Amino acid sequence: MTTHYFPDADEPALQTFTRAFVRMMFAHAAFEHRVSDLMNVITGVVGFGERPDARWPVDKRPKLMKKLINEYRHPDGLPETADIVDCLKRSISFFRERNLLAHGSWWEFDVDADTITVRSGVEWPEEDQHRTFTVAEIQDTGHGPCGGYQVREFCMSYVPGAPIASPGDSHGSGEPFPGRERQPRHRKSENPDNSGS
Repeated sequence: MTTHYFPDADEPALQTFTRAFVRMMFAHAAFEHRVSDLMNVITGVVGFGERPDARWPVDKRPKLMKKLINEYRHPDGLPETADIVDCLKRSISFFRERNLLAHGSWWEFDVDADTITVRSGVEWPEEDQHRTFTVAEIQDTGHGPCGGYQVREFCMSYVPGAPIASPGDSHGSGEPFPGRERQPRHRKSENPDNSGS
């Protein structure tokens, strides 16, 4: 049995794991952008999802998103509300795995089994501090948050300046979403009079 303890990131045999990890991080970043876009669409406020107070803890996100939909849309929510909330609930475990992979110690690489064991820096109740991953399991962690499906599909229906729904779709009017036109960005001047001189 060939085992490397605390392997070097440049270990050739470990490269499939590091590539899977980078892909997973890109997938999670894309999911976060979709959630941010979704919040912008729900509120009709460009940049709402990027505000610090809109960066909710993952475990509170489903409930807070439902509240946001009710507050900004109407009391009955949106036709997609249940799917969005379900997607966000299912994403919680994937984000926990992502956090373990990102913040844990990759301490035991078993070359023969082609696995990496990661140790969490936090001892959670009723959870093993050590978790063994294959390359496929790391990739699945990136594909996990709903496969991006519900959030992506909802946002694609409501992109800035696009119709609320496809023409003839019973769920939308086909009219542009109000207030969703892109606003020009202005660079802040260091001069108090903003004259730039």
